[in-house]
Amino acid sequence: MDGEIKVGFIGVSCSGMPKRFATCMKENFKNLNLTAVWDEDEQKSSEFRKEIGVAKQAASVMEVAADSHLIIMDVKSSDTVNYACEVLKQGVPLYVSKPLANNLDNALKIIECARTTGTPLLSSSPMRYDSNIQETLKLIQTGELGNVHLAFIALHHTVDFYLTTAGEWHVSLYGGGGPLFYLGVHGVDILDELVGLEDIEQLYSSVSTIAHGNHHIFREEGLADTHAVNISYKNGMIATLQLGNGVDYCYYGGQITGRKSHHIFETQNNYVLTIEKLIEMVESKKSPLALERMEQVARILDMIGRSGKEKSVLKNEK
Repeated sequence: MDGEIKVGFIGVSCSGMPKRFATCMKENFKNLNLTAVWDEDEQKSSEFRKEIGVAKQAASVMEVAADSHLIIMDVKSSDTVNYACEVLKQGVPLYVSKPLANNLDNALKIIECARTTGTPLLSSSPMRYDSNIQETLKLIQTGELGNVHLAFIALHHTVDFYLTTAGEWHVSLYGGGGPLFYLGVHGVDILDELVGLEDIEQLYSSVSTIAHGNHHIFREEGLADTHAVNISYKNGMIATLQLGNGVDYCYYGGQITGRKSHHIFETQNNYVLTIEKLIEMVESKKSPLALERMEQVARILDMIGRSGKEKSVLKNEK
């Protein structure tokens, strides 16, 4: 597409993600015009429009879709299956914030809607496209590390808005899985980008205090929790995802170990590179990430969700 790309926002009060995307767009992409915003909380929508400089406060999801070439969606995950399918049926390329939906069935409905309508869809962690992840991927692909047999990915967060009482729905989306179901999409996306998800055989979860309903920790200790998931692959490779919440530091990174060498990396949400992928999505009219890969991420998140209660989960279990 030549010239201006109109960007609309559906949902701006669930997390800080829409604001970060919008700010990055305004600062770095002159061809992106922020045209419309809608949120079920009209006051929040109005505040976002005035602060960011969005042209119009829309009265409905469909009004945003009618005035956009691209939509950024960040609504409660229980709502995405309805709103996302409305947008996709209008043929408007769509980015959905994490996680894609509140359960596997709804995630698959959204992906199938994108498939049947042919509308481009992306639901991905911005960490997937970070330059440090891409550098690590290159080391794996060139064989510099040798055959990879261990992968460790860690995400440690201080307490932030969407892990406070106002955002409690994020943590209890699945009734299990704890914080890894919500924030774990970062780690799962990184794992998919580096070594893939197709050959996962089994997943074993440590006990997440939040997942098991000990909300006195949620209330009294600021979400202090650590949750780890070990993943075994058919070829013998082992991957570990670890998330700490309520800690006094932030760290995103990990280590990939091959038979020849290992590589330690740090990473971050890279909004510039993700927005470049979204522009590519609008111009090419194709999803920058295969729908099958988004489906794999949804299935692994489902395993994480179930493992919060069941501990060990085989991939072919339902």
